Amino acid sequence: MPRTGHWLSWIYVINTTLLVCHEIDSAYWKEWELFYLPGGVQFFVFLPLPILVLFLWGLLLLDRGERRGLAFSLILGLVATGAPVIHGGFLALGNTQFLLPLSLALLGVMGVTGIVQLVMTIRLLAKAF
Repeated sequence: MPRTGHWLSWIYVINTTLLVCHEIDSAYWKEWELFYLPGGVQFFVFLPLPILVLFLWGLLLLDRGERRGLAFSLILGLVATGAPVIHGGFLALGNTQFLLPLSLALLGVMGVTGIVQLVMTIRLLAKAF
C-alpha cells in the first residue's frame, strides 16, 4: 500500500495530542467516577499509557503506508468523535463536569478533527480494497 500522505498523519498527531490533553483534563474532573471505574486516580492515570503506546505505534504504521495504520486511524477517529458525544450525553443528563471553556473546546475540536480523520481514513480504506 502506498504511503497515506502527510495530511492524515498530521490529523492523527493532532487527535492523539487532543486525546492526551483530554485525559489530563479528565483527571482534574475525576472521570473515573463518571464511568464508575475501579482503582481511583492511580488506575486512571495508568490507563492512558498503553492506549497512547498503541496509538503511537499506529502512527508509525500509518506513516509507513501499512494497512494496519489505517485501522488504527479509524479507531482513533472513532474515539475522537465518540468522546464529545459521550460527554454531551452526560451534560444532557445534568452532569456538571467538563464545563470549563477549555474542557468544552477540547471536546469540540476533537469532535471536528475526529470527523475529518474518519472521512480521510474511510476514503483511503476504500481505495486500498
